[in-house]
Amino acid sequence: MTIFKYMRIASLALVAIMTVAGFAALADELKIEAVPSFISCSIYLRGLDKEEQSPSVKYRKTGSDTWLDSYPLVYDKAGKEYRGSVVNLEEDSEYELRVAGKKGVAAAAKFRTWTSSPKIAKTLSVDTMLASTGGRLTITEKGSEDAWIKYTAPKGFALKAAPGGGPAVYLKGAKYIILENLTVSGGDRDAVHVQECENIRIANCDISGWGRIGVQDFHKDGKYYLPNEKKCINNDAGVNIDRSLNVVVERCYIHDPRNRANSWKFSHPAGPNAVFVRSLGGTVLRYNDFIGSDPNRWNDVVEGCDNGFKDGGFLRDADIYGNMLVFGNDDGIELDGGQMNVRFFRNKIEGCYCGVSTAPCLLGPSYIFQNLIVNLSDDSGAGGMAIKNNYGEHGAGQIFYFNNTSVAPNGFTSYGPGSISPFAGDLKGTMRGNILVCNDEPVFPDVFKWRNDFEGDLFFSYRKEINSALQSNLASLGLERKGIFEKPNFRDASYGNYCLTKGSPGSGARMAVQGFTSASSNGRPLDAGAFENSDSSPVPFRPLPVTSDRQQLNFMPGTDASFASQQIMLKCSDANFAGKFSICKNTAFGWLEIEPSEGEISKGAQVKLKVKIRPEKLEGAWIHRGAFLVRFEDGLSRPVTVYVNPETPPNVKIRRDDGVLMRAANCTGFTYQKMTDKDNPDGFIYLSSRDGKAAPDEKGLLFEFNLEKEGDCMIFARVKSEPPVGSHDSFFISVDGSKAERADLRSSAEWSWVCVSRIKESSFELLKLAAGKHSIRLTPREPIMVDSIFVTDKYSGIINPRGY
Repeated sequence: MTIFKYMRIASLALVAIMTVAGFAALADELKIEAVPSFISCSIYLRGLDKEEQSPSVKYRKTGSDTWLDSYPLVYDKAGKEYRGSVVNLEEDSEYELRVAGKKGVAAAAKFRTWTSSPKIAKTLSVDTMLASTGGRLTITEKGSEDAWIKYTAPKGFALKAAPGGGPAVYLKGAKYIILENLTVSGGDRDAVHVQECENIRIANCDISGWGRIGVQDFHKDGKYYLPNEKKCINNDAGVNIDRSLNVVVERCYIHDPRNRANSWKFSHPAGPNAVFVRSLGGTVLRYNDFIGSDPNRWNDVVEGCDNGFKDGGFLRDADIYGNMLVFGNDDGIELDGGQMNVRFFRNKIEGCYCGVSTAPCLLGPSYIFQNLIVNLSDDSGAGGMAIKNNYGEHGAGQIFYFNNTSVAPNGFTSYGPGSISPFAGDLKGTMRGNILVCNDEPVFPDVFKWRNDFEGDLFFSYRKEINSALQSNLASLGLERKGIFEKPNFRDASYGNYCLTKGSPGSGARMAVQGFTSASSNGRPLDAGAFENSDSSPVPFRPLPVTSDRQQLNFMPGTDASFASQQIMLKCSDANFAGKFSICKNTAFGWLEIEPSEGEISKGAQVKLKVKIRPEKLEGAWIHRGAFLVRFEDGLSRPVTVYVNPETPPNVKIRRDDGVLMRAANCTGFTYQKMTDKDNPDGFIYLSSRDGKAAPDEKGLLFEFNLEKEGDCMIFARVKSEPPVGSHDSFFISVDGSKAERADLRSSAEWSWVCVSRIKESSFELLKLAAGKHSIRLTPREPIMVDSIFVTDKYSGIINPRGY
């Protein structure tokens, strides 16, 4: 399969050229393809040579007197084609395009955006059909553009597929089908599989309980496997978009797969996805809640197939907006592959290892704008980059980043493995008005091996020396002349509000981006980042007049009062709106309770929600991550994340029966400095040799313990590294008097449990230990802080070592 096979089939509107007065002679040479979706339109233009022409695109809604300028098209040398996108359009509306080049070449075309209310010819109720289908639904029917077929079900009905027999809902070769208001539970590999279909809409569905259940194999790579299977379990999906065209998933709640992904502390994550994509084009994901959990972590929340191929992933003409993507052990979303006019905007990514992967962008262009990326963390507490670009193949596709806000361990990574690309002289990345706040690198140095266009962004690292070095590096390249290198002030990040306060660095500093955003509104300067001003509605964006005053709640350790209830307030701003809501949360969040569980709100009304933690339901003394939805009858919602840190919680038993827990501060015979901090009032050990050199032969930090029985054991260490973490993430380890060897750790700048491994190819190591007395000695290779170690043979499904 190649991308060129599908270039024309993926088009919704291959528009005839209309000549414009004065340009008739050259207009016949142009070929325009306009491919609309609900609120965007892709443009493909052939017939102009890059060396001679630089086309501009103007557009207007039919009947308007005002022509607007789109963002400039980009040129693909290999395809000899200009490409670009028009955004911020209105649904179900006709638009006109006008294209002009430097030599006077011009052409015009018309297109119509999609409607959310297509004509329905037939409605089928799923509950009356299942008696003859064995609890599964297979759809092969074909409607038409003016005669869609809708499958729905009455409120309270759930389609529950028993194990065996494939997906719960299987669409094969179907066309013009709508699945709406369905509750779907089950499916062997996928809950809903859309195979070789066209024009499919999955709306306001609740999807859960699918996936293959395996066993985590630590004798391989820590991934999950079925018995006697060589391939790990991967890409079991709530919705699998498989070689299909124009598939829409909207207002859906996808949650609680039956399986989970391993974390990077073992190997590259593999496991379930909310959505798995191998598209022929025209995919739209909007206003969805893709909610993972620590017991049921996503791999990537949304993953693309065949990342390194031009026809991989979303392929082309895709819109992903208004989605909540949370709790994945790898990326929030993989765009990857060809990325021709792929647009990712006004989404929120939270609680994943990385934010957005564009690795690679082989054809482009792709547009990433007005997104919020925060609280990056896999289930072990490790977090990575907000924007991940690195891949073995570089790709010539351009990527545009406008007005995103991210607070992450790291910001923006390079476009390849570090070697010089054949495309290195071409423009690759364009950034305008982003806010990147990082613990470490806002922009990785390898980015500058490429030609980029960065201006008007705010970069801030908590490592002060990085800020000045980055500013100097950018200035030497003529970049970020209007850039800001100061810490922004958010209204209340602890409650999920990342709007800037008035007077903050970045406030009133938004740059106009042609076709995307202006610098001011009604004479008021707008802010950099994802939010135009301090009163902006929350992200993910939803066309819902109900907002919550808090998007995040935190329950901290300490006294009983730390687990007192908290509240959020719902407010409605539309005089014509009245809606009923219910509280939705994953099965995994049994420790979370919200009152009332349902209600109604309209203009002038405020509804108070009481949020409580049930400590007896917490499974251990580590951070618990959760979320709930205030979800309305049409599927639109306001999501709220919840973090609980019960390090000294009431009614939670400290369980030490899963292994041997040893505190470094209680060890004897060491020669290293004992220190304390707010997380360790009883002390920890700063493991560093006196002369700063590697010291495998020093006396070391000695842990001695007894095992009651023989077992294949794993060693965990609770460590914290000084920035730069990559230079302070290892020590030497000796087991039972063996020669001290280097052990690399997936450490971070915060206290976290990590597996200890002396194997370069793996993030963990199994040790066969006999019953009886054993010793572990740690000596410094580079400065690192050690709090505890934990030895266990009960590591199947472990998230954090129990007992601390």
